[in-house]
Amino acid sequence: MKKLTTLFLVLFLSVLLYAQEDKSAQEMQSEEMKAWMEFMTPGEQHAWLAKAVGDWKVTNKYWYSPDSEPEVSEGTATAEMIMGGRYLQFTHRGTIMGMPFEGVSIEGYDKAREKYIAIWYDNMGTSITYSEGTLDKENNLLIYEGKMSDPMTKEFVWFKQTVKLVDDNRYDFEMYMKSPDGAEFKNMEITFTRS
Repeated sequence: MKKLTTLFLVLFLSVLLYAQEDKSAQEMQSEEMKAWMEFMTPGEQHAWLAKAVGDWKVTNKYWYSPDSEPEVSEGTATAEMIMGGRYLQFTHRGTIMGMPFEGVSIEGYDKAREKYIAIWYDNMGTSITYSEGTLDKENNLLIYEGKMSDPMTKEFVWFKQTVKLVDDNRYDFEMYMKSPDGAEFKNMEITFTRS
């Protein structure tokens, strides 16, 4: 009788523990699913990026060194939200140094890391740049920092980019690099005016 009682007690505890583990696994799956659903759903940061959707006239200024005069050119850009409103894709066309230029940027917001993210690639190189940024809401200014390939040194070099949403029909882009002595200087300025 004592053996039967012990066996019954062991079986009862096993079932109880299994049920508890199963409940914990279900709760964990539920929490994991909730986190993934939140992660995959576009938010207010994506809505901020979506303000750039449309066709734009572009005026570019490039400085090749801190003391050089800027090269000025014009072009166009088209922006659209892709992947269900998760990413902003910009396609740029124009000229640089008298040569046809085409570039693409893709921007998003990584909700898990709470960072704006961007990649850029164009026909003036064979690399892809990656940057991360934060939004200064008070000044409507998105600030990115990243690294890009330098074909001379074959190393990564630092850069900073700012995107200022001036109003619904204009925004300004600036890019900063470091000169050989390490001083930061503006090497690019782009004015976007809605077509």
